Amino acid sequence: MLQSFLETYLPQITALLHEHKVTKAYVFGSAVTPAFNEHSDIDLLITLETGLSPLEKGELMWNLQFALEDLLQREVDLLQESTPRNPYFINEINAGKVAIYE
Repeated sequence: MLQSFLETYLPQITALLHEHKVTKAYVFGSAVTPAFNEHSDIDLLITLETGLSPLEKGELMWNLQFALEDLLQREVDLLQESTPRNPYFINEINAGKVAIYE
């Protein structure tokens, strides 16, 4: 369940994801639960285009995080889909994630 707060911004979020070479994005954590409130951050799991150098990936993620925080006026945590290694954390993310861009 995507919170209405995020649904309001979905067109702008989608544009930023496209601009920053994201191919897939999912919201997870409190933003997809009834626990979401005015103090909650936004957790995003993203996949970037293939063929990017580590430097390009870092710059894109840094710039995307700040652009999303400016738009949403909240802290945004970005996580690349390839980053998590802990199987319990991966299962927790996968159990509740909601696709917002594919």
